[in-house]
Amino acid sequence: MPKNIDYFLDPVKLIKHYKSCRLNQSKSKVNGYGLAEVWCFVTEKTKLEGAHNSLVDTFAQCEILHDDRLLPFLDKPAGIELMEDILEPKRKARQLLMDETKRDLPIGWVDRCDEYFTVNGQKRTSSEVQQIALNSSAGGGRRGPNMGMWNLLRQESLVDLFLNFFKKTFLQIIARETNRYGNEDWVKLTSTGGYFNFAQEGVVEDLGDEEEDTEPRSKPKRAFVPCNKDDPDRRKRHSGSKWKDVTPGLLLICFGSTPVKGATKIRKINLLWGEKWQTGIPYVQNSCTMAAFNQVRRNLHFVETSKLPKKGDRKWSPLQKIQPVLDYLQKQLSSCYNLGDRISIDESMIKYCGKYISWIQYMPKKPIKHGIKVYALCCAYTGYLYSFEIYTGKEGTESGTPREVIGRLLRMAGILPSPAGAAKMTGTVLYTDNWYTSLDVMQFVYEQFGMLLVGTISLTAKKSRTADDYPFHKYKNTLLRRIPRGWTRLAYQTVRKTAKTAATTAKAAAGKVLYLVQATLWKDKKMVGFLHNHLVQSEQDHQVKRWDKESRTKKEIPAHPIVTDYNKYMGGVDAKDRDTADWSVSLKSNHWYYRIFYWIFDSVIHAMWVLVKTRLERMTKEDLNRSKWKSFANKDTGRFEFQMTLGILLMKRGLEWDWKGDFKDPKGRPEYCRKTQWIPCECPENGVQCFFCYYGHTNGIEHQKAGVRKREYKRNFEVRTHVCDRVDLGRNPQYCNPCYHSLKKKYLGMTSRKRYLHPECKKTRLGCPGCNRGNGQHVCKSCWKTYKHDDER
Repeated sequence: MPKNIDYFLDPVKLIKHYKSCRLNQSKSKVNGYGLAEVWCFVTEKTKLEGAHNSLVDTFAQCEILHDDRLLPFLDKPAGIELMEDILEPKRKARQLLMDETKRDLPIGWVDRCDEYFTVNGQKRTSSEVQQIALNSSAGGGRRGPNMGMWNLLRQESLVDLFLNFFKKTFLQIIARETNRYGNEDWVKLTSTGGYFNFAQEGVVEDLGDEEEDTEPRSKPKRAFVPCNKDDPDRRKRHSGSKWKDVTPGLLLICFGSTPVKGATKIRKINLLWGEKWQTGIPYVQNSCTMAAFNQVRRNLHFVETSKLPKKGDRKWSPLQKIQPVLDYLQKQLSSCYNLGDRISIDESMIKYCGKYISWIQYMPKKPIKHGIKVYALCCAYTGYLYSFEIYTGKEGTESGTPREVIGRLLRMAGILPSPAGAAKMTGTVLYTDNWYTSLDVMQFVYEQFGMLLVGTISLTAKKSRTADDYPFHKYKNTLLRRIPRGWTRLAYQTVRKTAKTAATTAKAAAGKVLYLVQATLWKDKKMVGFLHNHLVQSEQDHQVKRWDKESRTKKEIPAHPIVTDYNKYMGGVDAKDRDTADWSVSLKSNHWYYRIFYWIFDSVIHAMWVLVKTRLERMTKEDLNRSKWKSFANKDTGRFEFQMTLGILLMKRGLEWDWKGDFKDPKGRPEYCRKTQWIPCECPENGVQCFFCYYGHTNGIEHQKAGVRKREYKRNFEVRTHVCDRVDLGRNPQYCNPCYHSLKKKYLGMTSRKRYLHPECKKTRLGCPGCNRGNGQHVCKSCWKTYKHDDER
C-alpha cells in the first residue's frame, strides 16, 4: 500500500487540506463532519432531529442504488485503478522538479574546485596553483587619511578642516556669482509660454519658492528673461529690502547655520530666528538677520548664467549650473582619504520631484523613490565618498553601461587603469549589486585596475546557458518551497588571459590563468546568487544567524562565507546615506541644482565626521583626555556635538573675516549682523563659545532678556513673590551665573546659602549685586547696557 494511504483514508484531513472542496470551512457553514451533517448539507435536506447516523447511512445507500450512474459503473470492463498508479504521475513530476537543483552546468563551469588543479588527469604545476590562489585572495592597503590630512587633523581645528574642502578662493567665486546673479544682471519679468519648454531652452529662469516640491506646478509663477540695460521693464532679480553684499564670511555664516538646523531637527530653518516658541538660537540670530540669510538662500549661484551655452550647442551640459562645484569637491574628496582594501559602488538618490528636469528616476526599492540618481563609490568600512557621477539620462551621460560607469568612478577616485591591460594585483575588493555584476565587468576590473569583484546576480528563467552566463537559473516557487533554508550549490570557472587582452610585447602570456570565478547559489527566504573571485572555496562549516518565526528566536543555518562578507562590506553607500539623512542640512527649494548642492554639502560634512572619528579611534587614552575633540568620542552625543560645534565655529570664523577693527568693538559689525541689542547667549565658559561670548559682547548678561516672570519661593514658611522684568536663564534671578556659582561654593550650608542668595526684594531691579562688590548695590537699567563684568575690566 502507498505510504500516504492513511492520509487519503481520512476524509477530514482531505477536506481541511483542499480549500477548493465544498465542505471546507472557508466555503461551507457545516458545524461538523459527522455523517448526518455532511449528508444533509450535500443533499440540501433538512436535518432530522434525533436521527442517528445509521439512519442517514441507510438513506444514502438507498439513493446510491437508485442512481442511474451505478449500473454503468459496475459494468465497466476495466477494474478500479490502483493507488500507486494514481500517485505515480505526481511522484514523477515532483522528481523532475527536484532534479532542477542538480541540473548539468553549462560548458566551462564545473561543480568541484579540485578539478581546476588538474588538466587531462595531470596535476598543474605548483607555480600555477600558487598563482591561482594568490589572485583569488585579497590584501590591499590601509584605509584612512593621507599624510597631509593627518597633519591637519593633529591641529584639531574643525574650521580649517572645513576650509580644506571649501577653500576661501572657492567661496569668493560663489560670493561673486551670487552678487552678480541677484543684484547686477538686468532682467525683465515675463510669464508667457509653458514652464517645461522655457526650462529646456535655457531662456527663462524660474525663481522657485519655499514650498515643498512634491506637487510641481505646470506654469511658473514668475520667470525672468535677460534684457539690456535700456529696456523699460528692466529690473534686478532681488526685490524688497536693500541688497546686502555677499562675502565669503556671510557664506560661512549661512553654511554654519545649516548644520545647526540639521542637528537640532528643526523643520524650517526660519525657526532659528523665531521667538514665539523659543526655537531661536541666540548666536544664529546675532550673526546675521533672517533677511540676509534668505537673500543668500534664494540667490545662491555658482556660474555666470549669461555665458552658459544654450541647449543644442556642443558645449551644453545638463549640469552646467552646478558642474564647477561638483568637479571641485570631487577633487577635494578623492585627495584627502586613502582607498582601502574594501570599496563598494551603489546608487544614491537626491530627493526632487519638480518638472524642470526630465532625468528624474523612479527606484521603488530606495527610501527616496523619486529623484536624481547618483552613482557613488564609497569606503565599505566608513561610507566615505570617494567619487560620484550624476545620471542625466541617456543623452546627457557618456555611456551608461556598468563597465563604463565603474571605470569612470575608479578613475575619478585617483585609480588609473593599466594601459596594457595587465594591472598588478592591488588586493582591493569591489562590492556591487546585481546591476553591475557580470563576468565581463569582473574581468575588466581585474585586468585594468587589479581588483577583485563580489556581487549579487539577478536570477532569470533562461535555461539554455553558455560559459559567459551565470550557471544557475531561477527556480519555480513550487520548487523553492521544497528546498530547505541554507541549501547551497557552487560552480567554478577558470579565467585565462586571451591573446586579445594580452600585451603586444607579451603574447606568449596568452592562456595564462588569471583567477578563479565562483558562482554561489544560496537559499535564504529567497534564492540569492553571488558571483565572486574573492573567497573562492568550498563550504567550511560556516553558519549565519537568521530569524525563525516558529521558535521566535535566531537560529544558525549553513551558508557560504561570501554571504557574511558581502553583507558586511556592501553597505558603504547605504551607511553614508543613512548618516546624511539623519543629520541633513538640506533646505526646501524648487531649484534642482540646489538639491544637488545640498547633497554634496551633506557628503562633505559626513566625510569630515569620518576623518574626525578616524583620528579619535587611533588616539591613546591619554591623548584623548587632552584632546579638544574628546566630546566627539561619545557614542550617544558625539555626532550631535560635532555638528553643533562645526556650525558655531563656522559662524565665528565668518564674522572674524568681515568684522571691521577690534573684535570687541560693536561698531565694527558687518551690515548683515543684528542691528539692535545682542540677544543673550549661554555658551559655556570652558567649552566652545560663539563669536559674541568669546569677545565679550554677550558674556555675563545671560539673565538679561525681555519679558516678565514671576517667581515664588518659601522662606521661613512665608510665601514671598519676586517680580522681575527679565527671564531667569540661570539658577537665581538676581545673580549672573559666574557670581552664583562662586557664592554657591563659598556658602556650602543650605541655610546660609538660601539666606544669602535669596534676599528680600521689594522692587524691580536689574543687574548683578555680586559683581559690584564695593558697595553691594544693583546696577540700574540704563547703565546695564554698557556695564561690564568685573572679570572683563
